[in-house]
Amino acid sequence: MDSTQQRARPIAGLIAAIVLLPLLGGALAMWISPPMGVSQSEIGLMLCGYAAVILAFLGGVRWGVEISRRDAPRSAIMLFSALPPLIALCGAAAAMLLGPRWGFVMVIAAFAILAAWDMRSQALPGWIGWLRTGISVGAVLSMLVAIVGS
Repeated sequence: MDSTQQRARPIAGLIAAIVLLPLLGGALAMWISPPMGVSQSEIGLMLCGYAAVILAFLGGVRWGVEISRRDAPRSAIMLFSALPPLIALCGAAAAMLLGPRWGFVMVIAAFAILAAWDMRSQALPGWIGWLRTGISVGAVLSMLVAIVGS
């Protein structure tokens, strides 16, 4: 690992932890009385929406890595990088129509798929795969806390 990557690693870890804070906060909010007239369903919808944003960002990283290839980008990888945020969007819709638990289950599936892909990736430096897996594990645990609290 070169010095640039060594310097990027701690800040990337800090950013990942900060990104997870709203997920954990939203999951914990499912356990308490909703503040200021906000319903548990609205908290669940917000939580699924934020998870969709994170998944869109992570999918965008994959998209960017693929289109930066010197040879022809692989269309299957580009397509697959768009699936996690689409699954999460469906989760947000499910949370709105069927209740938060359904949305959480779909978001968990999207993060689990992404974590499995990241762990096997040869396109990303190894430490990024582990960092992204940490984000996925943190997100899944937050969603599980939210399911139990809903």
